[in-house]
Amino acid sequence: MKRHKNFKAFTESQAKDLLEKYGVIDRLVQGNQKEISANYSDLAHLYLVVRERKPFSILEFGSGFSTIVMAYALKQNWDEYHAIAASPQYEKPSIVSIETTDVWKDNTHNKIKLADLSDFSKITFSKVHIAEYQGQVCHFYDELPDVVPDFVYLDGPDPMNVEGSIHGISYKNPTRTVMSGDILKYESTLLPGFFMVVDGRTNNARFLQRMLKRPYEVQYHTDPDITTFELTEDRLGKKNIYGYEAYSGKK
Repeated sequence: MKRHKNFKAFTESQAKDLLEKYGVIDRLVQGNQKEISANYSDLAHLYLVVRERKPFSILEFGSGFSTIVMAYALKQNWDEYHAIAASPQYEKPSIVSIETTDVWKDNTHNKIKLADLSDFSKITFSKVHIAEYQGQVCHFYDELPDVVPDFVYLDGPDPMNVEGSIHGISYKNPTRTVMSGDILKYESTLLPGFFMVVDGRTNNARFLQRMLKRPYEVQYHTDPDITTFELTEDRLGKKNIYGYEAYSGKK
């Protein structure tokens, strides 16, 4: 399966024009005053990859403008499929995002409502704690959504929200890089065709590349500093359908 491999560098102007062309910009409402401004280049990549791959279930670590963009792309995918399928065979696609603070959870929730995307998006809350995995320091959310994602966007948590310490090591040290291990808990039940985007967090991406056990095509895109993982195993059988095939309207 070869879908959207070209994470080329957009200028902010080019990316904004693309998002405006497809009706995304109007939904990117600024929320909390402390919220980081939208990075149009990153958002354009996310929009394109979700539109092309057409995932059924997105799991996002963190939330924000990215949640709006991916939920809107899912809505467009669904609307197009619904228009050509007299009797839809598949459930409505969705994105579940995990937040570590009520402030940012509520911020994204309110923006989702304003964008009229509540049918496609859900925000959950979980604390995150430092942990060891095979003797190496990382961190895990306490509660994970009960989903089988075919698409993951890894852009959280903030390392300063990671609680606890191990042998004196903690994430209160500002030079310690994030090291999410959560996808490792999902790996055994992921389906062929799974795709993950790691935004920045290159040290974390390299950790996951070492620790994941199944075969992946891993690509590091220097500019815009994105690492992608695609599970390359053969299909499990006829029911292992990729989203872009399902939404073609063909059985």
